[in-house]
Amino acid sequence: MNRWEAWFYKLLVMGMVGGIGWCALDRTLPITVISDTVEGDVRAGGILVLRSELVRHRSCAMTVQQILIDGASYRHVLDDLNFDAAPGPLGHDVYRRAIVVRESAVPGYARFRIIVSWRCNPLHEIWPITITSEASFMLLPQRQPA
Repeated sequence: MNRWEAWFYKLLVMGMVGGIGWCALDRTLPITVISDTVEGDVRAGGILVLRSELVRHRSCAMTVQQILIDGASYRHVLDDLNFDAAPGPLGHDVYRRAIVVRESAVPGYARFRIIVSWRCNPLHEIWPITITSEASFMLLPQRQPA
């Protein structure tokens, strides 16, 4: 191996190590959550309306896990949401989403937990940036037919 090939391989290895290091240090949250609040009354078998206010700093692929924890602390795991890029524009955003509450949910003090995992670079496929947010509310019993 001549001198130029050795330098080339050294630079190549340093570039790869530097790239992996940059990816590993990239742990900045893509969003800042201002608030997650439940709007209106929520009944078993009804609709939970969650209002989220946030600031998006960058758009990354993301997975959202959603869990409703009812009045008896039973976990009702909802389907995951997957996005190739963050939904919505960068900057300040307010949006509402409607979630169907199962009829089997037990009334009482309840929580809606959201776990978001972002993948902004290749290393995040193994070690994503993750935050958990939770909104508390009183889950009311189902309405009885008249």
